[in-house]
Amino acid sequence: MKLATRRVTFFSRTTSGQIKTWSCWIEGDGKTVSSSWGIKGGKMQFTSDTLKPTLRKTAKQMAHEEYDRQVKKKQKAGYVEAAERTEAVQLEKMKSGLDFDHLPKAFAPAKPIREISHENATRWDRAGLLIKQRKRDGMRHYIVAGKDGQLRAYSRGMDDMTAHFERLIQDLSLPPGTILDAEFVVTTRLGQDDFKAVSEICRSKPDRAKRTMVGKEHNGSVVQFVVFDLLFYDRLPTWQLPYAQRYTSLLEAMEKARPKTRMVEFSHVVVMPTLTMPLKQAITRVHKRKWEGLVLWRKDQATQVHLNRSPKRCNCYKFKPMREGDFIALGFEFGKGRNGKVMGALNLALYTPRQPGVGKKWKHFGNVGTGFSDQQRVEALRWRFPCVVEVRYEKMSDKGLRFPSFLRLRPDMDPKECVFNG
Repeated sequence: MKLATRRVTFFSRTTSGQIKTWSCWIEGDGKTVSSSWGIKGGKMQFTSDTLKPTLRKTAKQMAHEEYDRQVKKKQKAGYVEAAERTEAVQLEKMKSGLDFDHLPKAFAPAKPIREISHENATRWDRAGLLIKQRKRDGMRHYIVAGKDGQLRAYSRGMDDMTAHFERLIQDLSLPPGTILDAEFVVTTRLGQDDFKAVSEICRSKPDRAKRTMVGKEHNGSVVQFVVFDLLFYDRLPTWQLPYAQRYTSLLEAMEKARPKTRMVEFSHVVVMPTLTMPLKQAITRVHKRKWEGLVLWRKDQATQVHLNRSPKRCNCYKFKPMREGDFIALGFEFGKGRNGKVMGALNLALYTPRQPGVGKKWKHFGNVGTGFSDQQRVEALRWRFPCVVEVRYEKMSDKGLRFPSFLRLRPDMDPKECVFNG
């Protein structure tokens, strides 16, 4: 047995204070990247991936790049190399409070719960327990006022984005020790979220990001932060309050924060409006206006802020109108790790009837790799392709399906019944 050529072990804390451990190494063959993870002292999980060469790189080069990618990802997530340091650093931060001038990488406000049943949502809405908002298709950011009131903007991954967004937040006035939880969005003239523009701006260097924002505004788009929560105000942990109180406090805080010299609404930083109609009508509005979905807040619940890079899911729910459709599975790809010898994903397409001058028979819609049981992944190796499968997804575009999930095989349908209608 050959020894690993490179190896590292990192640690982090769970929300309950337990120590998580993660190890990664390159096997002795130099081509296989393996990793293990779990609670320290408990049962560990394991995965392994043997890299293949490309036209420009050997399998060993690919393995080292994959190893470096995984290590960098864990470091960015707040993992450290010493378990003692993990506990000591977090305890010290809890005791001394936040450094509002430099938010730690481990700063972790709660995230939305991914799904809620229609029955629960309706019942809570009738009981008056929900605050409903439009779900925006943007990127989460934090607007932070430091000790001297100077404002900074941080991404969800705690990267300092102030140089990108200084123009948007420079006129805002907030008390020192205030943190606004916001979504950075770009809205087109037609009122639709332009996530492509959001991604381009956030992933560009500051100068290019500023030029892109100005260009979008000249074309009629609105570029802004939409604030949906108040985590700290004047150093007070407002996140401990129920959302109904936090939202009221947010409205009051933003009213004070607007530039007093302006007679018009401060358009670059606004509060997320609420929907006052019943849930059924709100869902109808989502479909009619082609919104991404809703965010449903329990108005009687507080949220959570952790300092261990492990956000809790609580206080609010994502509510998305998922669609279902039949697609042609042209074939499959093998998976990775534990699914390396079974189907990992199906290649999806729709039928395009041949027309004069048009040679393509299929319009491809990417892959679907979730929603399968272990047995279905094995059985798919014996399926006769092309075949028809039913898929749940959020949105369809020219690039494919957003958040697709396999539902079932449709042996009763002919692939030519799955026609692309443009």
